[in-house]
Amino acid sequence: MSTIVGVMDRPGLEANTDNLVLVDPAESRLTWVPRDLWCETFRARINRAFSRGGHDLLVEALDEHGFRVANSLVLSREATEDALADVVVLVPVPCRMTFSYPLTPQAPIEDGSKVVVFDPPAEVLRGERIHQWVGARDTDLHRIERQKIFVRRLLEKGFDFRRVLARPAWYAIRGADCLAELAQVRPQWRFETVADLVPVTIAGQVVLVRRKASPAGRATGPEADRAWLDKPHWTPVDAPVRSAPSTRSRARLLEVVAQFEVETTPRYQPVSISSGSTTWCNIFVWDATRALGAEIPHCVDEAGRAVPVGQGTELTANRTLRWLETHGLAAGWREEDAAGAIRAARAGSPAVAIWHNPFGPGHVALVVPCDDDGVHIAQAGAACFSSRPLAHGFGERSARFFVHA
Repeated sequence: MSTIVGVMDRPGLEANTDNLVLVDPAESRLTWVPRDLWCETFRARINRAFSRGGHDLLVEALDEHGFRVANSLVLSREATEDALADVVVLVPVPCRMTFSYPLTPQAPIEDGSKVVVFDPPAEVLRGERIHQWVGARDTDLHRIERQKIFVRRLLEKGFDFRRVLARPAWYAIRGADCLAELAQVRPQWRFETVADLVPVTIAGQVVLVRRKASPAGRATGPEADRAWLDKPHWTPVDAPVRSAPSTRSRARLLEVVAQFEVETTPRYQPVSISSGSTTWCNIFVWDATRALGAEIPHCVDEAGRAVPVGQGTELTANRTLRWLETHGLAAGWREEDAAGAIRAARAGSPAVAIWHNPFGPGHVALVVPCDDDGVHIAQAGAACFSSRPLAHGFGERSARFFVHA
């Protein structure tokens, strides 16, 4: 059995739970439960369970997804803010992160927003910056990854989590073993997120649902393991369906592209900020070309070699074009015209369309095979799709094309 910890997104104990973390001492594991997880038990997101039915409904909602919970601790926003009031913690920042955030931590974002930025290689968090780090969302799954970093840093510093229990009015607790289980948490534990999630629309709401799951809460079936895609943008993904020069074919290329489900996967969806939106065309091309055995890197050193994020320069679409021009030939890429890109894609070879924007980040997309005469592309962007004509991603702009030999 386990303990569930919830943190409210507003003062008091009547609001929705903004964060839910399952504590499992037997497995030395913390599991984050996304707030948008759908529960058929009461036809709503799981973050509404406690406000609707207290501990009992929260436990029932978790049980629906295969999680057996014996104890629970739900904290008001006041409890966590008071406990963290004098905390200072250093967190690694793998790449520049930009978010739209409320004007104040307590205000709804509908009342106005501001842009907050975290720059690599690290940031010192205190006060409102802590809340921005753990609370700002591009997607809920990516916000969870930052929360994991923060919680692990607190554990490494020896932070006394009993500080959240300063005032009984600020928390609700159930279960004789609750505090004893929480006291066992260590920074060496595994930090995970509920996996096998896909976004769908139910009753007019975009929510997360789990793929077919067993009674033990683990997904089953041929499409079971989607955890490889539930990662922040700066983290490489290891796609299960891959290609290489010796195995390339039209069908294989389409199979590789299809597994990313670019239309709905949270990793690729645009993020609204006050000045417009952040899109992820370079991330999708990175993921796809990596799976196709012709990686266009996310970050490179001065010699153009792929390096981990935070150790080099991030390739935006504009920088990707410069990389292709300067280092592409050595990596197997050569420039072609549109007809050459079409031929390459029909043969199963990686090909990209790219446009340099002198006033912004530019755009890059993967060329995919089709039966029409024109170029078709798969892309992440303001619109995410797996196969549409070139103009749907580039408009009337003049794209250049590169293919991998």
